[in-house]
Amino acid sequence: MRLFAFPPAGRAGGGAGRRHKQEREDSGAEILPRLFQAVLSANPAHDAYFLADLKTDHFGWVEARDDAALLESVKSGRWRDTEGFETFDTWMEFPAGNRDPLNVDQQPLADDDYIVRSYQIDATVTAGAELSRPRGSRL
Repeated sequence: MRLFAFPPAGRAGGGAGRRHKQEREDSGAEILPRLFQAVLSANPAHDAYFLADLKTDHFGWVEARDDAALLESVKSGRWRDTEGFETFDTWMEFPAGNRDPLNVDQQPLADDDYIVRSYQIDATVTAGAELSRPRGSRL
């Protein structure tokens, strides 16, 4: 099996793919951390991840992903500039594994890695925005 690799930056077209990947990471796309989570997972079915990033003539870069960690795990669309910042324009999104799309959000915590039931914060903020003597607060 051979994976597609972008040519070195010195050759024609070599920088476009690298530039595109860097722009995605700068825009908040969690591709690399999510990929590492999937590859290093002890539970591959729970953390499965597939991403196809395709360059088209008409729509530019189009992305399709299947992320088992999300409720609606199959998603396609493209990144686009919206009033000065990059956002993901979702074209299609639905749950995988024959899950009912109308009821997929009935158990939103079912696919979470861990659940925080409560958290204790011991801090006080003064009028000058300074932290002072500990004081209990439970969320």
